[in-house]
Amino acid sequence: MDDLITLPGSIPGLLRRGSPVWTGWNDGAVVVRVWPDGTAAVMADHGESWLRVLLSELALDLTDATGRAHAAWWLLDQPA
Repeated sequence: MDDLITLPGSIPGLLRRGSPVWTGWNDGAVVVRVWPDGTAAVMADHGESWLRVLLSELALDLTDATGRAHAAWWLLDQPA
Protein backbone atom coordinates (compact mmCIF):
# COMPACT_ATOMS: atom_id res chain seq x y z
CA MET A 1 0.00 0.00 0.00
CA ASP A 2 1.57 3.29 -1.12
CA ASP A 3 -0.34 5.45 1.38
CA LEU A 4 0.56 3.36 4.44
CA ILE A 5 1.69 5.38 7.46
CA THR A 6 2.93 3.41 10.46
CA LEU A 7 4.74 3.57 13.79
CA PRO A 8 7.13 0.79 14.85
CA GLY A 9 5.54 -1.88 17.01
CA SER A 10 8.75 -2.02 19.02
CA ILE A 11 7.83 1.25 20.82
CA PRO A 12 7.15 0.07 24.39
CA GLY A 13 3.45 0.17 25.27
CA LEU A 14 2.26 1.33 21.83
CA LEU A 15 0.45 -1.82 20.71
CA ARG A 16 -2.58 -3.10 22.57
CA ARG A 17 -5.46 -5.48 21.97
CA GLY A 18 -7.25 -4.45 18.79
CA SER A 19 -4.31 -2.52 17.29
CA PRO A 20 -4.33 -2.74 13.48
CA VAL A 21 -0.84 -3.80 12.40
CA TRP A 22 1.24 -4.51 9.32
CA THR A 23 4.30 -6.67 8.78
CA GLY A 24 6.61 -7.16 5.84
CA TRP A 25 4.85 -10.47 5.08
CA ASN A 26 1.23 -9.70 5.97
CA ASP A 27 -1.36 -7.39 4.44
CA GLY A 28 -2.99 -6.26 7.66
CA ALA A 29 -3.93 -7.97 10.90
CA VAL A 30 -5.15 -7.15 14.39
CA VAL A 31 -3.35 -7.66 17.71
CA VAL A 32 -5.25 -10.00 19.99
CA ARG A 33 -2.86 -10.10 22.94
CA VAL A 34 0.46 -8.49 23.88
CA TRP A 35 2.81 -10.71 25.89
CA PRO A 36 3.30 -9.50 29.50
CA ASP A 37 7.04 -8.97 28.92
CA GLY A 38 6.21 -6.66 25.99
CA THR A 39 8.31 -8.53 23.44
CA ALA A 40 5.68 -10.36 21.40
CA ALA A 41 2.03 -10.31 20.43
CA VAL A 42 -0.54 -12.74 19.17
CA MET A 43 -2.24 -11.44 16.08
CA ALA A 44 -5.21 -12.60 14.07
CA ASP A 45 -4.76 -12.59 10.33
CA HIS A 46 -8.17 -11.79 8.82
CA GLY A 47 -9.79 -13.60 11.75
CA GLU A 48 -8.62 -17.07 10.72
CA SER A 49 -4.92 -17.55 11.50
CA TRP A 50 -3.31 -16.93 14.91
CA LEU A 51 0.37 -16.08 14.95
CA ARG A 52 2.80 -15.16 17.74
CA VAL A 53 5.21 -12.53 16.44
CA LEU A 54 7.85 -10.21 17.88
CA LEU A 55 6.67 -6.63 18.33
CA SER A 56 9.70 -5.52 16.32
CA GLU A 57 8.12 -7.24 13.29
CA LEU A 58 4.91 -5.21 13.57
CA ALA A 59 3.98 -1.65 12.67
CA LEU A 60 0.90 0.21 13.93
CA ASP A 61 -1.30 1.25 11.00
CA LEU A 62 -1.99 4.98 11.32
CA THR A 63 -4.22 5.02 8.22
CA ASP A 64 -6.81 3.23 10.39
CA ALA A 65 -8.80 5.28 12.93
CA THR A 66 -8.22 2.66 15.62
CA GLY A 67 -4.48 2.84 15.00
CA ARG A 68 -4.55 6.62 15.37
CA ALA A 69 -6.55 6.31 18.61
CA HIS A 70 -4.06 3.78 20.03
CA ALA A 71 -1.18 6.12 19.14
CA ALA A 72 -2.97 9.04 20.83
CA TRP A 73 -3.65 6.99 23.99
CA TRP A 74 0.00 5.94 24.07
CA LEU A 75 1.07 9.59 23.73
CA LEU A 76 -1.25 10.67 26.56
CA ASP A 77 0.37 8.07 28.86
CA GLN A 78 3.88 9.48 28.31
CA PRO A 79 5.47 11.66 31.00
CA ALA A 80 5.56 15.38 30.28
